[in-house]
Amino acid sequence: MVKDKARLPEVLHVSDVAKFLGLHEKTVCAYIREGKIRAIRCGRCYRIRREWLRDYIDSESAFEE
Repeated sequence: MVKDKARLPEVLHVSDVAKFLGLHEKTVCAYIREGKIRAIRCGRCYRIRREWLRDYIDSESAFEE
């Protein structure tokens, strides 16, 4: 996973977001359930669009940890 935002794929898995943010996958899933990170559910998995990840990073909730 490349840390350059410009090279992120359009749709990310929870593991990709966790690696990018330096968080555990369970933490990313918790943020999704809490509504901090926007995602869609595909079966038993979540998918996060690159622009939704940018929205989270730009939001104040990204700095409340």
